[in-house]
Amino acid sequence: VHQIPDEFSSIAHYFNSFKLPLIEETRTEYCSGLESISHAPACEISSIWLSAAYKPPIDLYYEISTKKISNDISQDVHYVPESGDIFAVTTRRPRSIEDLLKPDKSFHFAYVSMSKEGANNMEILSSEKIDRDLLTKKQGRLFVTYLLNITTNLRIWKALNPDPQSKNLGLIKSVLQHNSSADDDCSICIPEKILNVQGSVVSGHIGSFGLNESQTEAVLSSVCLAKCPHQEYNVKLIWGPPGTGKTKTVASLLFVLLKLKFCTTLTCAPTNIAVVQVAKKLITLVIESLEYESYGLGDIVLFGNEERMKINDHYELVDVFLKYRVKLLDECLVPLAGWKGSLNSLISLLENPQVQYEAYLVQVRKSNADKKSESNYSSDDESESGDIVEVTNAIKLKEERMNITKVWKRVIIQSVRENEVKNKKGLRTGGQGAIKVTSFVDMVITDEAAQLKECESAIPLQIPGLRNAILVGDDRQLPAMVRSKVSLYLINFINSC
Repeated sequence: VHQIPDEFSSIAHYFNSFKLPLIEETRTEYCSGLESISHAPACEISSIWLSAAYKPPIDLYYEISTKKISNDISQDVHYVPESGDIFAVTTRRPRSIEDLLKPDKSFHFAYVSMSKEGANNMEILSSEKIDRDLLTKKQGRLFVTYLLNITTNLRIWKALNPDPQSKNLGLIKSVLQHNSSADDDCSICIPEKILNVQGSVVSGHIGSFGLNESQTEAVLSSVCLAKCPHQEYNVKLIWGPPGTGKTKTVASLLFVLLKLKFCTTLTCAPTNIAVVQVAKKLITLVIESLEYESYGLGDIVLFGNEERMKINDHYELVDVFLKYRVKLLDECLVPLAGWKGSLNSLISLLENPQVQYEAYLVQVRKSNADKKSESNYSSDDESESGDIVEVTNAIKLKEERMNITKVWKRVIIQSVRENEVKNKKGLRTGGQGAIKVTSFVDMVITDEAAQLKECESAIPLQIPGLRNAILVGDDRQLPAMVRSKVSLYLINFINSC
């Protein structure tokens, strides 16, 4: 492990400088998991079988289901392994790291390669073959003890090993160049466009946010940066000590970008708390400007781990959280009871109301007949049937007297069908008046950037189409946590973005 330099000869040199420190950091986290194994979450394997991907001697994939450890009073919550978890598989629950070193104990590692949220079944990759017959033996048991999760480290590793021919490295290459102008405001755009923006309807919104002069300037200059045609790539820093309203500034900027609808923006942060705080402030601003409750939130999507974000504790975020958005769309797209089924039913009613009403009367007659048969009121049943016949005749007479021509019927039906087509298109574009959904993101805003390892920033900075990056934070605050003493001593691994 060598010290990370301040200058780099190429983008490959830059990425390679972080690889060994990342491996060392992962090793340290792994050792920490082993040392604290007596207090680690654990569960028991209830069943195990070979996965379809099982190909010995290397690809030792299994599918397992887990359960809470029986007769374990100390464990209040059942540990459910998640994707990216590395755990120890043992025949007895380890109480200390020494238990793993005993020669008579079966011990190996496994990695959760795939799992579904809320399910106890998952696919794992084991370091050695697992004796599946052990569970069928008397008192035979297999335990799973959590060590660490490497999902983030795997994503960083993937970002540090990009395709050299990738077109998504433009912004990083621009920043690494000598005398790079990517972090400088455009001298042409800023003076002119700030005046234009200040005179627009956006200035009215900004004025209602209660921003001070420096916060307002940060928002306006960031908006101008998003539309700058003179610099291909731009990086901007919004700096401020704690308590200066950085999160409020970010939310205000996102609101303005949302109203202008010329920039697809991704906002991220190193912690779930930071992401939730930005989202809540943004939603508060947006809801205050809406005319019809939640109509207008379609262009905002919040995604992440539902449990860690504690979405259920933040009711205002439910309408924009991805999982709930998918659930609602799924209900709308149900073949019979969804949008399409409802529109088809309306068209059928307008085209031939007589058939629809007669079908309704059949259901009413059947329901009434069932009720009458239970109570044996045959006379009432006959009277009810007579009433239905009279109502039917009245409907027919009224329909004959109606002065609605076939031309009007065609106009109404055509209008309904046109709206149906528009609704179908709306599903792809994100709603009426929404930014058209594409595979590209124009801008990335990173909140609490000082708490982010520099190698982590390689993940969002390689998003396809990215031209602008805004980093928000304070380099005097606590930096990202690094466990490895080697890294802390030898390298500047915790460089903030």
